[in-house]
Amino acid sequence: GFYARIFAREGAEVVGVEIDKRHAGFGQIVNKLERVNFKIIQDDFLAINEGKFDIGIILTVLYHFLNEPDKLYQFLHKIDRCVTRVLFWESVDNPQVEKELILNNTGFNKYEQLAITIGTGKVRELGVFLKTNS
Repeated sequence: GFYARIFAREGAEVVGVEIDKRHAGFGQIVNKLERVNFKIIQDDFLAINEGKFDIGIILTVLYHFLNEPDKLYQFLHKIDRCVTRVLFWESVDNPQVEKELILNNTGFNKYEQLAITIGTGKVRELGVFLKTNS
C-alpha cells in the first residue's frame, strides 16, 4: 500500500488487491490516518474482475506462485490482461527466473533494471517491464 498511497496522493485512481484480511484491514486504517482514498479489495487477485490499468506493481509477489505452476500462469495471464503499459516488479530469490517468466508469458517485451535491493536479508532486484510497439 505504500506506493499505492503515493500514487493516490498524486491524483491517480488506485486499486489495491490484498488476499490477507488483516493486511487489507490495516491498509484501510492507514488510508484513513493518512487521509488517502484508494480502493482496497480483500480478495484473491485471480478471482476479481477489476478492469484495465496503466500501471501495475508486483513487489515480491511472484514467489508466492513459483511452486504452483497453474496459478503462476493464471497470474501472469491476468497481469498481462489488466496492466496495459508499465509493470513495476521486485524479485525474491531468483530474479532471472522471474524476469524470464514475465518476458516469455506476457506482452511485456522490454525490461529495465532500476536497482538491487536488500530486504529481510535477501538480495533482490527491482525493475520495470514495458509493453512497447516494437
